[in-house]
Amino acid sequence: MKTLKITALALFMVVANALCAQELKELSAEEKAKAETTELVKKLNLTPAQEKTVSTAALDRAKQMETDKEKYKGDKEGLKTARKTSNTTFETSVKNLLTPDQKTKYEQMLKEKL
Repeated sequence: MKTLKITALALFMVVANALCAQELKELSAEEKAKAETTELVKKLNLTPAQEKTVSTAALDRAKQMETDKEKYKGDKEGLKTARKTSNTTFETSVKNLLTPDQKTKYEQMLKEKL
C-alpha cells in the first residue's frame, strides 16, 4: 500500500511538472506580435491600416528582442539597454500613426504597465 501511494505521488509530480513546463513554453515572435497587435486593436480601436502598421512594428520588435536575447546572453545590462531601445522605437512608431485621442489612451496604457 505504501508503495502504491509513493508511485501515485511520483506520477502526479511528473504530470504536474510536464504541465508547468508546457505553460512556460515561450511564444514565437509571430505569436507575441499578434497578441500585442490584438490587444492594441481592442484597446485603441485601430483602423485596418493602423493595425497593419502596428502588426509590422510589433513583429519587428519581437524579432529584434529574440536577436538581442542571443546577442547579449549573460550581459543583463546590454540586454536591458537593447530592449529599452527596441521599446522606444516601437512606441514612437505607434504614436506617430495614432489619432490624438488614441495617443492619449496609448500613453495611459504605457503608464499603467510601469
